[in-house]
Parts: sequence; structure tokens; C-alpha cells
Amino acid sequence: MISQTQRKGKDSLMKKEKLLTSLAAASMVLTQAGQMSVFAKGATADGTDINSTPANKEESKIEKTEKELLQEKINEAQKKADEAKEAEEKAQKVYDTYNEGTYVPTKANVNTLKSNYDASSLEAQKAIVSELEKQVANLEENQKKLGQANEQKKALQTQLDKTTNALADANSKLQEAQKKYDALLNGTSEEEISKDVEEKEKALAEAQKALEEAQNTVSTLTQQKTETEAKATEATQNVENAQKAYAEAQTSVNEAQKALDTAVANYNEKKAIYDGASDPTIKAQYEADIKNAENELVTAQTNLQVALENQTAKANAVTSAEKSLSDVNQEILNLDAQIAEKQKALDELNQTINDAETALNEAKAQLETAKANQASKEKELETAKANLEKAKQDVTTQQSKVNEAQEAVIAQEKVVTQLRTDKEQAQAKIEQGSKGFFEAYGYTDALKILEEQSTANGGSTNIGAENDATSLENFKRALSMVRYGNALRTGDTNFTNLEDLKVNPTLFAISQVQINATANGKVFGHSKLYNVGENIAASPWSENDKGLYEGWYDSEKQVYDYITAKGWTITEVRNDQNKYNEVMEAVGHGNIQVGHYLALVNPDYTVSGAGYIYSKTPAPDGYRCNAGQVFANPKYSSNITDANTMTIDEFEAQFNAYYNKLMNADSILKDGELKLEALKAELENQRQVLGTKTAAQTNAQTNVATVQTQVTQATNATARAKANVATKQAAFDKLCDDDTAFNMANEITGLRTQKAQLETVDRVNAQKALENAQQEKKDADQNVENKKGIVNDAQATLKKRKDVLDEANKGIETAKANLDVAEKDVDVKSKALGEALKDENTKKSLYTASQKTLETAKKDAQQKADELETAKAEETKKASVVQTAKASLETATLKQKSLKDLKAEIASTQEQIGAHQKAIKDFNEAIAKLDETIGQLENEQASIKDVKGQVEKAYEAYKKLCADPVGFMDVVDSDNDVVLGLYSKMGSMRTAYEEYATALNVFLGVEAQWNANKEQLENASRDYETAKAELDKANKALTSYLDKIKKEEEAKKAEEEAKKAEEEAKKKAEAEAKKAAEEAKKTQSESQKKTGTVNTGAETALGFYALSGVLGLAGVAFTGKHARKED
Repeated sequence: MISQTQRKGKDSLMKKEKLLTSLAAASMVLTQAGQMSVFAKGATADGTDINSTPANKEESKIEKTEKELLQEKINEAQKKADEAKEAEEKAQKVYDTYNEGTYVPTKANVNTLKSNYDASSLEAQKAIVSELEKQVANLEENQKKLGQANEQKKALQTQLDKTTNALADANSKLQEAQKKYDALLNGTSEEEISKDVEEKEKALAEAQKALEEAQNTVSTLTQQKTETEAKATEATQNVENAQKAYAEAQTSVNEAQKALDTAVANYNEKKAIYDGASDPTIKAQYEADIKNAENELVTAQTNLQVALENQTAKANAVTSAEKSLSDVNQEILNLDAQIAEKQKALDELNQTINDAETALNEAKAQLETAKANQASKEKELETAKANLEKAKQDVTTQQSKVNEAQEAVIAQEKVVTQLRTDKEQAQAKIEQGSKGFFEAYGYTDALKILEEQSTANGGSTNIGAENDATSLENFKRALSMVRYGNALRTGDTNFTNLEDLKVNPTLFAISQVQINATANGKVFGHSKLYNVGENIAASPWSENDKGLYEGWYDSEKQVYDYITAKGWTITEVRNDQNKYNEVMEAVGHGNIQVGHYLALVNPDYTVSGAGYIYSKTPAPDGYRCNAGQVFANPKYSSNITDANTMTIDEFEAQFNAYYNKLMNADSILKDGELKLEALKAELENQRQVLGTKTAAQTNAQTNVATVQTQVTQATNATARAKANVATKQAAFDKLCDDDTAFNMANEITGLRTQKAQLETVDRVNAQKALENAQQEKKDADQNVENKKGIVNDAQATLKKRKDVLDEANKGIETAKANLDVAEKDVDVKSKALGEALKDENTKKSLYTASQKTLETAKKDAQQKADELETAKAEETKKASVVQTAKASLETATLKQKSLKDLKAEIASTQEQIGAHQKAIKDFNEAIAKLDETIGQLENEQASIKDVKGQVEKAYEAYKKLCADPVGFMDVVDSDNDVVLGLYSKMGSMRTAYEEYATALNVFLGVEAQWNANKEQLENASRDYETAKAELDKANKALTSYLDKIKKEEEAKKAEEEAKKAEEEAKKKAEAEAKKAAEEAKKTQSESQKKTGTVNTGAETALGFYALSGVLGLAGVAFTGKHARKED
């Protein structure tokens, strides 16, 4: 519609331009014609008429003046028309430029976003309707299955009832048979009886078999016992024979060994003789050996003689050493006697001195005791005085504690009184919201902000209201926003080394009132109440810090990172649709802006405050949740200074203290009251302690007086003790001044010194010399014995060597014969020993084996005897078992026979019952399964209905959203992904609408400008039309004037024609009379006719009239055209 109007406007303007061009040309012609008409009457350029009379000149001047006035009006109208045309052309250019450059793209974007919203809405509608239809279909299918399941359950229940009745009949029959059966069984069972019969039959068979086996065993063991006893007797005899043979063999071995030893010795001797006889060298060696043996014997005998002499000398040395030791001991004994005699005299003298010394020491001890007692008492007095001072100090200190406790009680009573007042005022304080907090800490600037923007003063802040940012809960919630934002700010990767934003109570107040203003506005946007940086956000539901800052920081940082990497600015992106689309696709969302992010990381912002609102119902801006954060710098801000600027930790500590005090007023009051009671108890306790300490002070004062008396007494006792010591010291000194005891002591000391010398030196040396002499005597004795052994060995060796040499000298044949005989004798003896050893081993083995055989035989015989006795006892026992088993089997068999008929009847009935029970079980299982299915279907139905209800609610929410896209959207609490998906689509729909609404708002602004441009163009066109109308009016006035002139010219012409006819008649009459005169008149008349003055004026007037007619028609055509555009 707008585009058609624009096209019509363009066509109309083109036609206007052409028409105006024609009018301008006509106006120029008209002006020229008017001028010509003036000069047509013979007027010169200066206005004089050479042929006219003065009267004619005046008339001509008047005509010129009126015409000139009309011409001036035309010129002025033409000028205005030209100016109006220029203004229209400019307005047209502005209109066209804005229309094509801004209006058309903006409208196209609105149309696109409207299409997106319509598509999103249609998609949401289709999804909701589709899901609703699906849930309805699911519900119908569920109801169908539920009906079928109930019908099946009903049929199964009927069959179950019939089978249950049949089971009851069978049970009655079974009970009757069972009673008989049980009476016969008497607590047992058929199976047990059958098993018992079988066991008894088996037991009888086993008993009979066992008896038979036992009988066979007795027979076998009797025979085996006889055999083993015979073997034992035989084995005993064999042992005796083997033992005797073994003893004889041992004797033979011993004798053979002795014989062999003798033979070997003889052989060795014979071998040496033979070697000497057969080998001159060996013989010569034997002779040399004899010489050596003789020399060794002489040497040994000489050494023995020396040893004997040394032995005698050592014996004499022992005797001498014994005498020396005896002499030293005797001398010591003599000194002991002298010391004892002198010591006795000295002891008697010393006893006298000791008695005096003891008396002196006792006196000194008494003095020391007196001094110690005096010192003790004096110390005790000091302690008593110190205790008294301490007791006084304790009383003073305790009195201070009592005073302090009293003051604490008084102070706490004031606190409790205040706490009671606080408790009564807590709710009122809570209802004051942040105002109460700001008042509590004296933040007057923040209070002014709240007051300025309060509802009482026409603002949007309802101080302390639940859905207002100033409520304590919303205030408390806002604190974490600053903390969360600081974490993002200080961790930012683009702007590093940023510090945490500090906070200021005034900025919190500003943020609170501004977000209140935003929430209470009809359209979400910045309130701009104060000159601060601000980030704001809104949501249909409660948002945590992460949710808020995902929009402000995370998504915008993605955009900033991307465009920065590309080297673009956000302005370039917004002005370039391709770049805009690229960024949107790259970051995966449509939040293509960076302002909130840059505000948060702006290094120039150092202080912040935040505001948060969450209400149960949407705020006027359409959202339940509204949040904002403001930023400033004290250096440049007119709102804050460094005063009251602090860290978020410091500020939050203040807030928490205030908040907890209000929220916990009851418990704080209770704690205060408990503390007051405790302080009162402590005051009473301190007063009791004061009484105790006052009593202690009185006791200390009494004790000081008592101890002071004791000190005086101790001082007097010390003086008496000192006098006694002086007396005893004089007596003792007198005894000590006598030299007798000293001299005697010196003599005893000298004697003891001599004795000590003898005991420690002389006697030790003598004892040591004796011990050395005795050891040397012992060594000499052993040496003599050793030397005697050596002499004996040398004599034996010499004799043996001489005997060997003597035998060797008898001849080699004899030596050889003797050697052979000796060797044969060795062989015989060796063989005899070997045979004897072999025989001994054989006899030993036989003896050992016979012992084992005897032991085994005895063991076997005893075992068989024991087994035989056991077997006989077992035989008797098993015979009895057989008899018992026979009787038991007969009883069991009779009982078993009696149960057979009942057993068959019971088995048959039980089979029927089992069939019935199985059928009942099957029916119950089938019914249970159906119940489970029905339960599942009912649960499924409830779930379907629930989901269907949620979808219906979603549909209602959708319809509300369609009716009011920015209004509150009811969101059900659901964990169903499909339902959540529907709300997600509605969320997308709402987002699409918000984008459309935003674009539409922009378009409305653009359209307003476009309409202004259009209006300006229309006004310019209207002004141009007016100017043309004025020009037309001027032209019409001129035309009217020309018409008047034309009529006057026509009347004049008629008059002139009549006059001319008259003149011609007159001329004709006169012509005949005056030819010459007529000729002259005729010449003059022809001359006038040739000038054409009157005819040219008429033609001009007609020309003007014709032109006026053309202009008039053109004007009418233009005016009609203009009227149609406005319509």
C-alpha cells in the first residue's frame, strides 16, 4: 500500500513539473504580450505618446499602471511558484533518499522478523496441537486397552470362582480320608512307613548277613589265632639261636682284629728290617739315625739335667719368697699392735674432744634451728604480710569484678530492653527494606536516592515491598551478583589485571531505584534516572547469577572475541548484514552486542552496585525477574565519592549483620536474655567470692599479728642459742689447743703410713714375687717332666733303631723271609677279620630280623586273640539284632498293608486338588498380570492426562502469548522433555516477537520520520499548488483586464466605424464639393489605415484572450489533478 502511494506520488510530481514548465513559458509570453500592448498605443520607452493629446496620455498612463500592477502580481506569484517548486524538489529528494535507504530496508527487516515470529508461532502451534493430538490418541488407545484388560480380568475371575468351589469340595474329601489316614499313621507318614519297612527289610537282611559274617569271622580268627601262636613260639626260639650266634661272631671279630693289629705291627717292623737289609743307603740312614738318636738322647739327658737344676733353683726361690712375704706380714702385725695401743689412748682423748664437739655441734644445731625458726617465722611474717596485701588486693580486685559484673548486668539489661524493642520493631525494619539498612549505617546519600524515587514522590520504588528491589531478600540476592561479576571481571582474558569492583551504598540505592523504574515501565529498557553505567536484564522466571551473566558477559564476550579477531567493530557488524549473520552463526546465538560485557570489564569503572527483583506475578514490563548492575568511578562521578566506598566483603558483612539481627530477632533476644541471666548469676557468684575474699583478708590480718609474736619469740631463742654456742666453743677450743692428741694422732698417722706402705707396696710385691716363684717352680716341674719324657722317647727310639739295624745286619734273605711270613700273616689275619666281620653282619642281621619277626608274631598273636574275643561278642550281638529286626519288620509290614487303600484314595484326591490349585494359581497369576497391566495402564493414563493437561496449559499459555506476546507466560513445573520443548518453542516464539517488537519500535521511529518527510513533501506540493493558484489568479486578473480592454476596444471600434461612415458620407458629400479637400482627406485616411493602430490592438486583444483561454484551461486541469492526490 505504501509502495503504491509512493509510485503515484512520483507520477504526480513528474506531471506537475511538466505543467509548471508550461505555465512558466506561458507566463513569460503573457508578460511580453502585456508589455507590447502598452507600447502598442504609440508609447515611447519613457511613457510619452507622440500622437496623443494630454488627456490621452493620462489615460494611457492609468492603463499602464494597472497593467503593471497586475504584471507585478504575476511576477511575484511566479517567484513564489518557483520557490515552492524548489522546496518541493528538495522535499522529494529527502523523501526518496530516506524512503529507499532507511524506510524500505527497515520495513523489510520488520516484515522478515514478523515472518520469523509468525513462523515461530506457527511452529509452536503445530507442535502443541500435534502433541495434544498425540496425547489424545494415546489416551484413547490407553482407554481401549484398559477396557479390554478389565473384560479379560472379569472372565478369569469367573473361572477362578468355579475352580475355587471345586477345590473346596476336593479338600473336604481329602480331609475325611486324611483323618483316617492320620489316625492310622499316628503322627507318621506313608513315606516314612514305606521307608521304615524297606529299612527294616534291609536291616534284617543286613543283620542276617552281618551275623553270618560274624560267624565266619569267629571261625577264621580262631584258626588264625592258633597259627599266630605257633609262629610266635617258633620266632622266640629263632631269636635265642640268632642271639647266641651273633655273640659268638662278635667274639670272633674282636679276636681277628687283635690278631690283625699284631700282624700289621710285625709286618711294619719286618718291612723296616728288610728295607735296611736290602738298601745300603737305608741301612746307612739307619746307622745315621742311631747316631742321631744317641745324640738326641744325650741332648735330652743334658736338657733334663739343666731342667732338674733349674727346678731346684726355683724351689729355693719359692722358699725365699715365702719367707719374704712372712717377714712383711709379721712387720704389719707389729705395726697393728703399736697402732692399736696408740689408737686406744687417742680414742679416749678424742672421745673427750668429741663429747665437747658434740656438745658444741648440738649448741650450733640449736642455734641454727633457732635461726631457721627465726628466719622461718620472719619469712612466715613476710608471707603473712604479703598474703594480707594480696588479700587486700584480692578484695579490691574482686570488688572491681563485682562492679564490672554489676555494670555488665546493667548494660545487658539495656541490651535486652533494646532487643525487646528491636524484636517488636523487627518486622517494621524488615518492611523498610534497604532504607532501614541505610539508616542503620548512616548512608544519607543512599537514603536521598530512595526518597527521591519513592512512590510517595511519584517514583517507581515501593520501599521494602516484596516485589521491590529494596526488599531485604532482593537486596541480599543482589550482593552475590557483584561477587559473581567480580570473578568474571578479574578472570577476563581480554582485559587482564583488573581489580575487583568495590561497592558503594549509594550505587546500590541507584541500582535499586533504576531497576524498579525499569520493571514498572510498560516497555523494558533503561530508566536513565542517574548518570551511571548500567547493565539490565529481565526474565519470566528467577535467574541465578550464572543465568544473568551468561547474557551480560559470556555471550557478549563470544561476540567481542570473534569481531576483535576479525578486526571489526560492533558498529560495522550492525551496519553490515553479512557480517552480522556471520557473527551470529559463529557464536551460535542472536545476542550480537558487546556493551554489557565492556561495561563489566571497563577499567575506568571501579565501583559498582546491583539491584534485583523477583515477584510472584509479572511486573508491568512483563517479567517476573528484573536485575541490574550499575558502574561508576568516584573520580568522575557526581553521585559518589571515596567515602563509604568499600569491598564487597566489607559491605556484605555489614548487610549480614543487619539482616541476621532482624531475621533472628527472636533467637537474639533469647540469647540476650540467657546472657543476662548468666551475667546475674555471675554477679551473685562474684559477690560470694568477694565475701570469701573479705573473710580471707580478716584472717590474714589475724595471722600477721600471730606470726609477729612468734617472730619475737624466735629472736629471743636465737640469742640464747648464740650464748650457749659461745660457751661450748670455748670448752672445745681449749681441748683442741692441747698438742697431746695432735702428737698422738701424728704418730698413729706415721704408723699407719708405714703399714699402708707395707700393705700396698711391700706385701703386694712379696706376694707377687711368691706367685711368680711358684709359677716358675711349676713351670720348672713341668719342664723336668717334659724332658724326662723326651729322654724316655729318645731311649726307646735308640733301642728300636738298634734292633732294626741288628736284624738288618743278619742278612737280606732272612729279612725277606721274615717279611714274607709277616705279610702272609697280615693277609691271613685280614681275611680272617673280613670273614669274621661278614659273619658278624650276617649274624647281626639274622638276630635283628628274628627280633622283628618275634615282635610281629607276638603282636599278631595278641591281635588275633583280641579280634577273636571281639568277633565272638559281635556274633552274640548280631544274633540278637536279627531277632529284633524280624519282629520289627513284621509290625511295619502289617501297618503298611493297612494304609494302601487310604493312600490310593488320598493320592487321587490330592491329584485333583493339585490340578485345581494349579488352575487357581494360573488364574491368580493371570489376574495379577492383568492387575499389573491395568495399574500400568491407569498410571499411563494418569501420566497421559497429566502430560495432556500440561500440553493444554501450554496451549493456553500459547494463546495468551499470541494475545499478549510480551505479557506474563504461565510455565508449568514439568520434567517432561516434550512439554519443556513446547515451552522452549514458545520461548523462541517470544524471543522472535521481542526481536520483531524491537525492530517494529525502530521501524515506528523510521516510519514517523518517513511520515514527517512525506508530510513535508505534501506540504511543499501544497505550497506549490497554492503558488500556482496565485499565479493563475494573477493571470486571470490580467485576462479579465484584457477582456475589459477588448470590450472597450470593440466599442471604440464601433464608434470609430460609425464615425468613419459618417465621415465617409460627409467626405462623399464634400468630395463632390471639394475635390481637393477630399483628396487631402482621402490621403490622410489612407495614411491612418496604413498605420494599423486600431486593428493591431484588436488582434493583440484577441491573442491575449486566446492565450488566457489556454492558460485558463491549463489551470483548471492542474487544479483538478491536485484535488485527486489529496483524496
